[in-house]
Amino acid sequence: MTAADDRTALERLNDASVEDILATSDETILAEVRQDGQDPERIAAVTRELFEKAILHTNKLRLLSAQAAVAAARLLRSRAVISTDPEMAWRRLQHLLTQLPRPLARLRRPLARPAPSSAPALGRRSASTGDKEIKAVPASVYFSSDVGNPDTYTKFYSDLQMYTIGLGQPDPAELMRLFLSSEVASKENKWQGRNITRWRNAEYDALYHASQQEIDPVKRAALFIRMNDLVIKNVVVIPVVYRPSVAAVSNKLHVLLSGWDSYL
Repeated sequence: MTAADDRTALERLNDASVEDILATSDETILAEVRQDGQDPERIAAVTRELFEKAILHTNKLRLLSAQAAVAAARLLRSRAVISTDPEMAWRRLQHLLTQLPRPLARLRRPLARPAPSSAPALGRRSASTGDKEIKAVPASVYFSSDVGNPDTYTKFYSDLQMYTIGLGQPDPAELMRLFLSSEVASKENKWQGRNITRWRNAEYDALYHASQQEIDPVKRAALFIRMNDLVIKNVVVIPVVYRPSVAAVSNKLHVLLSGWDSYL
């Protein structure tokens, strides 16, 4: 047997011992302790101390692992060159449309380039000629909750629509709700669902619900990475450009650095 086999066998034995202890009733344990002439309260105090130390040690290991994963991700991001050039973003979108068969099947010709505009854009195909319509919708209309307006973004009566979404807080759970089957926007819920693409995926739903119960930060991050892979590989969204935010503060102030309440 190798050292790894020995460790595995020892871990199994440890797990079996713990399960055996947990399955034993309190009355049986107390009877055995008194039979051996020992003090139950002292043993309970020692046991609690051991459990607390074990929990603390495990949590420290998880924290170190999570910190290492975050440091590795930051290193990769620092090496990546993020372009904010609209021209490059447009070329990337055109390239993706030619490489991905599903959007290409819906859009038989390249999209005509839209005029520069800060308004969100809708891309529609004409049923009669196959030509493309690029429509810029005012943000006040596009993001409104008007149930009767066909141009609101929750209706998605188009082949493609383009606008910006982002991670408003460090935890990705709220953002990833956008792709849950239970959040599909529809007439029945007055288009209030957050899943405006109306994409449904049972595996994604299961991963999301698992992330809501997972307390290990490393395992939880792995669940979100898998969810993100499903969204991208199924072409639910096409990432085009990253819009960074800038924040500044006086060096005379003592600021609590937190992604939950500031950009810092």
